[in-house]
Amino acid sequence: MKRILILAALIFFVYNAHSVIADNVLIISAHPDDETIGAGGKIIQSVKNGDVLRLIMMTDGAPDERFDEDPCYDEEEYRLTRANETIAAMALAGVPEENITFLGYDDWGFVFDVQGESMVDTINNMSELMMEFEPDEIYIHAYEHGNIDHDTAHYITVRAMEKNGLMKSVPVFEYVEYNPFFWGEPIPEEVCSIDSDYYPITYLEMSNEEVLLKKQMLTQYKSQDISGFCQNETPAIPGPEITGDIISINMGWTPLTEAGKYLSQYGRRPAAGSGGQLSLSGPGSWTDCEQALIDTYYFGPDMIRPLPSYDYTKSPCKGNSCTWLGTGSWKNNDFYRIISETDILLGIKQPAYSVDEGQGEDDRTGLGSITRIFLLSLFAPFYNTLFWVLA
Repeated sequence: MKRILILAALIFFVYNAHSVIADNVLIISAHPDDETIGAGGKIIQSVKNGDVLRLIMMTDGAPDERFDEDPCYDEEEYRLTRANETIAAMALAGVPEENITFLGYDDWGFVFDVQGESMVDTINNMSELMMEFEPDEIYIHAYEHGNIDHDTAHYITVRAMEKNGLMKSVPVFEYVEYNPFFWGEPIPEEVCSIDSDYYPITYLEMSNEEVLLKKQMLTQYKSQDISGFCQNETPAIPGPEITGDIISINMGWTPLTEAGKYLSQYGRRPAAGSGGQLSLSGPGSWTDCEQALIDTYYFGPDMIRPLPSYDYTKSPCKGNSCTWLGTGSWKNNDFYRIISETDILLGIKQPAYSVDEGQGEDDRTGLGSITRIFLLSLFAPFYNTLFWVLA
């Protein structure tokens, strides 16, 4: 009986040791679906590894501009649809709804809504929110001049991490989505201002099952279809309310029209009449709607690199060459003016930091790994005792 009690106690300690050692992984995205497009593989693998994954969604994806242009557009309904699609996609990966935080900023250029002192407040709020989670790893949008909300979310997160100290204690990575040159690929090396040898893009190794699951997660975002195949499909988990954590409601979205304009400009559209066949072996088949979403938004395994050092008053291209490229809100460079003004308010001189100040890969291993090694050594005697009990 004594040995049984000892065994039960050891199992308790081993189980709790695992929960303590598990990483807290934080994903920050601008729009519903960005987290899956850019970091879906990382989300899947983190949950499989037993890590605690938290998602912070900057905007709720229902642009005020679209409401003004389309009298049939129900902003509140669309907001709920986009949030529910996110909840459904994350549920497929095993992320519970309570681990999703919707900040509710306006889509389609929310940098213009929070400029000045409001931007400073936004950075301070993000800093506090991140500290509550105590992350061991952080993944954010790449700074790539592809979507103004992506770069805004990136900038706010970086400044928040500088404020709370996470920048020098936790590994930070950025995930690639698109830029003025490519949809689903990084900025070309000959144009990019970042040294790709020092900050290499890594393609996340994913199993066939993980790739298939990432594609299934993307099929939850039926509201983002630009092919027309999903017009009669029911959005994921339709419902009158969201039970996830909503910090504020200031509605804004990545509209279908913007994605359509971008794809039209760069000549890449979903393959019509794809036949609905699975790209990987597996049960069942994709509907035409699902296949269209995959053809549009699946870029392959996640593209990730350590966070480089940026001058946020300039575009991420050599010689500031892509400042005037792009569509929509990128038609002017007010973004860089707002960033410059914010940095002045924060007392920051560009660049905000250098490789020598802690952004090099060698300096950003983080305290998480050291802590985990210490905990493993701490619980080593319990494992030895467990073997003795079972002998």
